[in-house]
Amino acid sequence: WNYMFLNKYVSDNIIRHIPGHLYKSEITQKEVKIPTDNQVRDFLDNIDNEKSGEFTIMRNTAIVKLILGSGIRSEELINLDVDDLHLNAKRPYIMVLGKGNIEQKDKVFISLQAMDYMREYMKKRRKFLVDKFEIEKAVFISERMGRLSKTSITSFFDRYSHGEINPHMLRHWVGSELYKNTKDIVLVQRQLRHKDLETAAKYYVHIDESVIADSMAEMRVS
Repeated sequence: WNYMFLNKYVSDNIIRHIPGHLYKSEITQKEVKIPTDNQVRDFLDNIDNEKSGEFTIMRNTAIVKLILGSGIRSEELINLDVDDLHLNAKRPYIMVLGKGNIEQKDKVFISLQAMDYMREYMKKRRKFLVDKFEIEKAVFISERMGRLSKTSITSFFDRYSHGEINPHMLRHWVGSELYKNTKDIVLVQRQLRHKDLETAAKYYVHIDESVIADSMAEMRVS
């Protein structure tokens, strides 16, 4: 109705006259796809064995390792600037411009493995820019010395994983592993910065029906 009203197909948007409590939009549950450890390893091996230049291989590997070691979104990764990296902190972290956030940045802790790969990448990045007499504040850059695009990242993910993995699936891998290792859904929510616990729980807390059935079978009034 919004569309039809704005495009003058109807004279009024009748939905706006209906009290909101009388109807509710149906929201379908999205299936969360999580790659296996073997798929992730094969993906990284394919990147490493590619015939492209040393800088490109190191950059692409660092991108994957950073997502696996932080759970950040691809848009947040693309927008990272050099000043957002705090790799020498006691507990290494990055500052990212979160989803829908146009002012305040979020502090996101990263794994020690991601820190090591990022340090190596930053060394190669500095040499790459010096050799080209270029200055660029973006962390992840293309061979043309500009900020890497989302299309470029999606393309190399698709190519080296044979279409099996995209960046958001790695974010879900992080959430799944974090919950499996800690059983702390609040920790998962904080690290991935989901807006609420319900969102995090529906993705990562999976309880077998038999466990529910067995638990309910023992329910009784004392």
